Amino acid sequence: MEIIESSGTTGLIFEIVDIVLAILSFCLNVLVAHILVKRLGLTQCDTVVSFIICIIDLLYSIFSGSCLIIVWATHYQLLQTSNYFCQFNGFFYTLIISSVADIIMILAVLRYLAICCNRIYSIKCWVIISSLFIIFNAACSIVSVINSAYRIYPSIKYCTFNGEKTIGLTIWYILGIKEFIALIIIVFCYLRIARHYSKYLNDIRKDSNKLISQFHPKESLDPNKNGTNSQLILDYGEAETKVKSSIKKLYIIISIYAIEFLGFLGIQTIFKFIGTLPNPVWDNIFSVLSHTIPLTSPLFILFFHDETNHELQSMLYIMSYRLAKKIKI
Repeated sequence: MEIIESSGTTGLIFEIVDIVLAILSFCLNVLVAHILVKRLGLTQCDTVVSFIICIIDLLYSIFSGSCLIIVWATHYQLLQTSNYFCQFNGFFYTLIISSVADIIMILAVLRYLAICCNRIYSIKCWVIISSLFIIFNAACSIVSVINSAYRIYPSIKYCTFNGEKTIGLTIWYILGIKEFIALIIIVFCYLRIARHYSKYLNDIRKDSNKLISQFHPKESLDPNKNGTNSQLILDYGEAETKVKSSIKKLYIIISIYAIEFLGFLGIQTIFKFIGTLPNPVWDNIFSVLSHTIPLTSPLFILFFHDETNHELQSMLYIMSYRLAKKIKI
């Protein structure tokens, strides 16, 4: 076996991007975990499922960063010379990446049922469903390790399914089809939520127009009535702005998840279908895409979820106030 001691300048640039994404993912997920546990208290279904995603993302960022440091420390040789480390590396990546995709799907379904269907199930129910998906992914990963179904890929920094082994290819297609279905469900759920908000927005407009038409022009001369009417109209306008913002956020979520999932699955599937390995550049692009997934979820939770975003703003305000107070002293 030929030992490659470097992935080249291009590979090194991609690796630096990978480690930066891993560090950012770790920091953001620690912040999300703090808000979900300490400030929101894990009392709602969506916060509990979000916390599960957060924990998986934390494990991914810690593991990927640690593995990359080990790869650098051993001059890219450990994954190439140690089959045990390669199999463990492939096992962990398969388990984590598959699980985070599944839990993201579960969160989308949970929100769809709560918002569009007005159905809320217990926290225990969603935790059990999440656990079943994780157990299934772990079983597939263990079978792959037992059959040595993982091999090092051209970027020489991770291991994944060996397309030359039937068991490896079979499990890859099983998991790949499962994650593609998960993407379809995610897109469907968030599109339905966006449609629900759009319908709600239309209802607001109709109610607002009815409200305005009820008032006679002479009534506006009465200061008390004028204040009341203006306040009601302002309330409708504020609600309309918030709903429009929510719809835009949903379309952003759909677009980013679609790009990540299709890029993540697409590159690998194409090369496995034609029976060859990707060149180092394509493989590094695949690696970067895989590192954006655990970074995307905490960003969505922090900035697109009203409760966590409110808590984040409160924390930043308190921190800036304390900092300003110390500077004055």
